Amino acid sequence: MVPSPHLPSRALTPHTLVSRFRHARAGATAVEFAILAFPFLALITGIIDMSMMFWASQTLDDALADATRTIQTGQFQSANSGVTDPATILENLRQKLCQVNGAERLTLFRCADVKLEVRVYASMTAGTSTNPVDPSTRDWSTGFGTAYANAQASTIVVVQAAVKYPSFTLMFPITQSFADGSRLLHSVQVFRTEPF
Repeated sequence: MVPSPHLPSRALTPHTLVSRFRHARAGATAVEFAILAFPFLALITGIIDMSMMFWASQTLDDALADATRTIQTGQFQSANSGVTDPATILENLRQKLCQVNGAERLTLFRCADVKLEVRVYASMTAGTSTNPVDPSTRDWSTGFGTAYANAQASTIVVVQAAVKYPSFTLMFPITQSFADGSRLLHSVQVFRTEPF
């Protein structure tokens, strides 16, 4: 009977097994890929997620700048001169924020969920912005998004916009502002109104 080429012709010793294992190269690529695949894919996913968050943040900044320009020139105050309810006025400002040239603005967040505040100050040094997130509860600060002060000519105005942005990865817990894992997108515009 001829011995099979796949079976060893002599007894395997521990030294022989270690020697064969050390010299074997079959499957090395698969093992190396398995070791490197997860960190590589996690890094790529994190980069994409952070890039999308920065794009969403820039969109919020641009939208707020467009909307507050109407406050700075007095157009918004004139259009809402008969409205006294702050919630209605803030909703009208949100509509300005959510549209560009009469069309819906493309965003990575729900524009209807943006919280806005408009505050008026006597001087630049007196102007402050409020924290939209309560650090103890990791939820919206009580009353944030309800304040509206009608800006007169040549006054200092601080307008804040804040919205929750869903986190697609949990790789960067430092950027998670809310208890549900969402991130805070926050934009602030500070300006002096024109002498309209």
